[in-house]
Amino acid sequence: MSDAQTGFFLRKAAPWPVLRDAIAAGYGVPPDSVARFDDPADPIVRVELHEHEQGFAQQVDLYVDLRRVRGVPLTQLAARISSATACDVAYDDEASQDPFRWLLVDAAGTTRAVMQSTADIDGLLLVEP
Repeated sequence: MSDAQTGFFLRKAAPWPVLRDAIAAGYGVPPDSVARFDDPADPIVRVELHEHEQGFAQQVDLYVDLRRVRGVPLTQLAARISSATACDVAYDDEASQDPFRWLLVDAAGTTRAVMQSTADIDGLLLVEP
């Protein structure tokens, strides 16, 4: 599998069917083409979920088979996920020289830059204005 890896954080954990359907729609594939990391199927998008007790509740890592689907800009995918889950999505746009700068998109589609806290916690904590 020729994978591209990307990921984001959700402020609150999303139910798997909602998250799976939003990821599928984002990549333009059927929902059964998206599977959890430990699923024995051979999906187009494999999803690894991590739950956190502090900060953003759910970390979502995606492994996308680029031989079977085109990549999607994370900005576009994050907006779709946020809208579908009615939850804030934080992601590293990888464009900034500052490793503590993140982008935060809300369910209305508004995106703004925020900074990561340096507090030692389990998860992602953002300093928001």
